[in-house]
Amino acid sequence: MALGRALILAARPEDAVTVLKDAVRLSPNSALVYSILGQAYRLTGRYGEALAALDQALRISPHDPVAYNYLGLTYANLERQQEAIAAYQRAITLKPDYAEAHYNLALIFLLRGERNQAQAEYLILKNLSSDLAETLLRKMVQLNPH
Repeated sequence: MALGRALILAARPEDAVTVLKDAVRLSPNSALVYSILGQAYRLTGRYGEALAALDQALRISPHDPVAYNYLGLTYANLERQQEAIAAYQRAITLKPDYAEAHYNLALIFLLRGERNQAQAEYLILKNLSSDLAETLLRKMVQLNPH
């Protein structure tokens, strides 16, 4: 599993899929392995397989905020914004200090033109991760420079 994560970080998601499929065979009850496999599938553009892996992760561990965040990312890639919002919100409900989920939720709000909601997430994010908050602020200014 650690190798799968490392391959994702090294921008080698296809290789990560191969390694993580083996990890699933060895640990079929590991929600974490399925979550990371879902992320690897998403990064390769295999969204159906990503959704299936993340669904399995959430069957095993229905209170896993990371799986919900990855699910939100997958829905966002599929332009299923309402489902992405629901997934991010579920991740945040489970882990209120989950900075990445707040950031991703804010991005969806920005894409939808819901600036007030994006700003609300920004204010929360400032207290959780100054780096992500700064990145979000730059994106907010780029999308609406006035």
